[in-house]
Amino acid sequence: IYLIPRRSTIREHIEPRVKILEEKLGGNERAYSIALGGSDRIGVFGYVDCFIREILPLIERFQLGHLVVPCGSGGTMEGLALGNRLTGSRLRLHAFAVSDNRTYFQNHFEEILRQLHLENLLDELKEN
Repeated sequence: IYLIPRRSTIREHIEPRVKILEEKLGGNERAYSIALGGSDRIGVFGYVDCFIREILPLIERFQLGHLVVPCGSGGTMEGLALGNRLTGSRLRLHAFAVSDNRTYFQNHFEEILRQLHLENLLDELKEN
């Protein structure tokens, strides 16, 4: 376990430390780093799956209109937002940042969508 200062940001403090540790362990040939919170183009599908298997049944059962989640690394909200959009759900998602800021999370989600070749969703998701 590597401890970091309490007010650390992802891009300035955490990601550089992960890269240093990767190099100490032999680089990406010998060490694989899972993105913080699983917040990458692979990890986002875990929350798309979660939305489909777990959230959709709850929406129907309890007639939910809103879902509120904490946002630490972005992956949860990004995957839920993508699952919400791809299933045609009308659920309103709300996230509150527990680290970093709005700009970081918007840029992160935009990068994930670009990596998935879903740039066409950028404007639509910004409106919602």
